[in-house]
Amino acid sequence: MSGPSMTTEGVSGTDPDRWIVLVVDDDPGMRETVADILASQSIRAETASNGQAAEEAMRSGRVALAIVDQRLPDVLGIDLAERLKSYDSDLPVLLMTGYASAEIAMAAVGKVEDFLVKPVRPEMVIAAVNNGLDRRWLRMRNAELVGQLQQANAVLADNVRRRQNELTALIAMTTAVSSSSRLAFVLDAAVDVLGRMAGTTVAAVYLLGDDRQLTLSAVRATEWRPPQSLPGFAERVKRAEIDGHECVLAGFSADGVSTGALLLERTEQEADSFLVALAAQVSVGVENARRSERERATIDRMAELNRMKSSFLANVSHELRTPLTAVIGFARTLQGRGTNLADEERARLLDRIETQARRLHRLVEDLLDEAHLDRGALRVSNEPVRIAEVVDHVVSSIPDTVHRITVDLPPQPPLVIADAERLEQVLGNLVDNARKYSPIGSEILIGGAATSRGFEMWVADQGRGIDPAFLPNLFEPFTQADIGDTRRDHGVGLGLSICRGLMEAMGGTIEVSAEDGGGSRLTLVLPRIVPAPKTPMNAAPSVTSQPG
Repeated sequence: MSGPSMTTEGVSGTDPDRWIVLVVDDDPGMRETVADILASQSIRAETASNGQAAEEAMRSGRVALAIVDQRLPDVLGIDLAERLKSYDSDLPVLLMTGYASAEIAMAAVGKVEDFLVKPVRPEMVIAAVNNGLDRRWLRMRNAELVGQLQQANAVLADNVRRRQNELTALIAMTTAVSSSSRLAFVLDAAVDVLGRMAGTTVAAVYLLGDDRQLTLSAVRATEWRPPQSLPGFAERVKRAEIDGHECVLAGFSADGVSTGALLLERTEQEADSFLVALAAQVSVGVENARRSERERATIDRMAELNRMKSSFLANVSHELRTPLTAVIGFARTLQGRGTNLADEERARLLDRIETQARRLHRLVEDLLDEAHLDRGALRVSNEPVRIAEVVDHVVSSIPDTVHRITVDLPPQPPLVIADAERLEQVLGNLVDNARKYSPIGSEILIGGAATSRGFEMWVADQGRGIDPAFLPNLFEPFTQADIGDTRRDHGVGLGLSICRGLMEAMGGTIEVSAEDGGGSRLTLVLPRIVPAPKTPMNAAPSVTSQPG
């Protein structure tokens, strides 16, 4: 079984290698065909000819997904799906039918996860099963993470309760610092309790910073306000005069490392042990709050990773399905009507098949490049490159476009040290990106100039621009700006990430800026320029424009 199913716990705690897909169909040939299709992908299958046999198979506890025929001798497939889910509420069920209709689809809402319409193609069966197993694995993983979080919270709560029991004499402080998991609220509650103690006129909490100075973090004062920072000290309790006021400082620590101190201006003397206990309780509250903040940050990051993964899977599925559907449709047209088609129509269909195949090829290449970047295994072959030739190749490869492509290069651009194919890939990605986000009929400018940093090339568009809040994520993999339905090609969010990796591999950089009046501009900086020879070389002519 491929994908995440190989690395997680199996159904009912069994080994994932023992997971099976249950195929329920009264047609022996169909059962065996589906089982053989799954076996080709190392997915184990068990077959059943009727609903009763299917329920018997469910009792094994190893069924991870079920493919159910709608017309069975003893039960309808939709009703059987409901019965099977009574054994395992998380069971994904794929309904297989040769009589797809709106009535069946409406009846199946909430009961099955997907449809397979006979005759089914092997690739559709494999895709649907893999998607179902992936979704099951994600649900199991989410449940596992929730369980771990609940366990961590239980341990944290237990630690707090134990400390509360040990310091029953300090119940007011215990209640204050345990009332919130937010550090600011804990500190505010602590100084509130300290400020209400008899004989206290000023109460403050200091936290130790990286500069080893104690920084004022919370205070209760009526007239005199303690200083913003104090030097650190080694004693557990220290009495000192600060700005003419008699004060007592009680340090607190975590794991033997000093983390802060309490400051009290007092008219009454308190035992050092009591002050140490107060400081210890505040320390517990501070560390619990910090731990909770770290846990919240971890949970937020895990949630974001899960969202990115789900978005990636959805986008890749969509990006693969769209050109595949087109290729299959055009190929079937040629197969069924090829001899009756005019030469122009046949050529048009072949051209569309090639276009969609290239789209698939580009997606696969992007995924491979991102994998190489992630492993640090991407290699480039740097050599002298003519900028005009790279731009000419990019412009000439653009299909019929609804934009005005304009090129503005110096008459004789210098040679730069780069990988010609990779530089063409980067520039092509930037032009494709501009085409996605630019309105129909607008201009896309490919410009270049020699600067003090080397040779700079840019692609500027007249789209809506980039949200400043999204800029920090612009070059991150699997991220895309959400600007509604203006894009004609959604992609999977790898283009700019790959561009940055390729530019860094070639010794250059990529930058982004906003254009006046809207739009965006992405600039490639190539710092290594080949010195001009004494006899100027004949530069290849540059393309000046391509009308829309």
